[in-house]
Amino acid sequence: MSTKELAKDAHNLATLAKNRSENTVQDNDELLESVDEFLNKQRAKPDDIKNVAVEVLNKKIQLEPEQITELAQKINNTIASLTNIDDILAETSDDLALANSLKNEADEAK
Repeated sequence: MSTKELAKDAHNLATLAKNRSENTVQDNDELLESVDEFLNKQRAKPDDIKNVAVEVLNKKIQLEPEQITELAQKINNTIASLTNIDDILAETSDDLALANSLKNEADEAK
């Protein structure tokens, strides 16, 4: 192998190494950005979580386990009997959009 070929191979390997290192740097930058977003994301405070947990624990279920099972079965049967689901979703999409818009306005007004 000639010196010129060896030099060309070395150049190609150096270019490949450079490209890999640039890709690694870019991947690391993206990872750091993701970690930063995660760490700076607004989260529920421990007291808020505790309050919700206490509220849930204080809830009383008025139904017996058999009644809950029966209710779940009725729900499943109703869902299974639905036809033209895509038509129903299409027909109610405007209502859903309006409801979401009103909810957002109400949330902003708080």
